[in-house]
Amino acid sequence: MSALDIDTAIGQLVVTAIGRDGSTTDTLNIKTVDTYPENIEAPDCPILFPHPSNWKGEQVATPRVWDTSEYNQKTHTDTLVYLFLYAQIGEDRGVYVFYKPATLMLDALEEKLMAMDVHMVGNVSVTFSPLGKQHEGVSGKDFVGCNVTVRAMSLEEK
Repeated sequence: MSALDIDTAIGQLVVTAIGRDGSTTDTLNIKTVDTYPENIEAPDCPILFPHPSNWKGEQVATPRVWDTSEYNQKTHTDTLVYLFLYAQIGEDRGVYVFYKPATLMLDALEEKLMAMDVHMVGNVSVTFSPLGKQHEGVSGKDFVGCNVTVRAMSLEEK
């Protein structure tokens, strides 16, 4: 299992935020390494895409000498970092205006990532950096968002 397989699985998720009243608030626009956006504009949001400067983080391979199962004696952990941008910050809209709807979207994203079904992948963990102002370098615009770090451990088949 490779980081690209995990990225593809993330790209296939359908993430919809549901408000406390049960109504749909937003659907997340998810991009992968293959569909990476060249520029981010307000209508693209909310969006999740591979972090432009730090997508593939730490990678760890660990031998499992006690393993006598049908799998090879190695686990492999990938750390993938994504950038979540909920909405563009404007002159009349500050960061705090988007905290509630962005939090609902992050809750829905966490639920989908934790339930993600990828062959031979388990032990998925998800971490969010603090929600706040994110500067998108290509467009030069500011958005409300955070980093989303996904760690996934896979067992290698024999």
